[in-house]
Amino acid sequence: ITEHKQTELALQQSEANLKRAQAVARIGSWQLDLEHNLLKWSDETHRMFDIPSGTPVKYQTFLEHVYTEDIHALEASRQVLLKGAPYRIEYRIVVKDEIRWVEECAEPELTPNGIVCGGIGTVQDISDRKQAEERLKFLAHCDALTGLPNRTQLDDRIKYSLSLAKRSNGHLAVMFLDLDHFKNINDTLGHSVGDELLIEIARRLRLEMREEDTLSRLGGDEFIMLFPSTDAQGASQVAQKILDIIAEPYRIKNYDLNVTASIGIAIYPNDGQDLE
Repeated sequence: ITEHKQTELALQQSEANLKRAQAVARIGSWQLDLEHNLLKWSDETHRMFDIPSGTPVKYQTFLEHVYTEDIHALEASRQVLLKGAPYRIEYRIVVKDEIRWVEECAEPELTPNGIVCGGIGTVQDISDRKQAEERLKFLAHCDALTGLPNRTQLDDRIKYSLSLAKRSNGHLAVMFLDLDHFKNINDTLGHSVGDELLIEIARRLRLEMREEDTLSRLGGDEFIMLFPSTDAQGASQVAQKILDIIAEPYRIKNYDLNVTASIGIAIYPNDGQDLE
């Protein structure tokens, strides 16, 4: 039986290599048995869902690990499979109170008569990729230091605010805020102190603004604020309040700091029709 044993050993080695490859790539596999409503998972899939390897998995047990808001989309994909078509879907799972993203690809398995009897597929942990995508999306529209909208997002918001103001024959106030002598803080105390000061100023300003207002960091120590439905008198009152808030003392890295700011104000429609 030497040849038979050699075949068994080769098969075992092949399965071991496949398991190792799945673990390295963080890709699991599964097979669905519709007759018994059972899922057969690879070791990597069990690890991904934090279910002990070898444990029989019912389809309902699997759904209990899926993020609630994604169950409907996953069920729709299952219906696609039952109709004999492949699918690809990204969804979230909950493992040890942590939400992770996975990508699943599947194809139906058919009987000789062409009837769907199950499915086979792969599932891959794509949490790192999703985090990178979210970070890129954030950097494309937000200031990395303060988290405020950047110039790109500001342009979109002012176009929307201007369109509303034009339709209602209303006003829109735009304020440009610049910190006085901020360069002195960076030069004498270091940029880390200056950065923390900017973060604290952004926090204070956000607390004083309405939901419909926009606070944006243009760069350096310059901020732009949009105030819909605000005329010259209202803008003047808001500007004075902002100056008072910024002038309150700061405690940054054991330094007591006092900062003042200057604000320029422009009102739509008298002072212009666009952001510039």
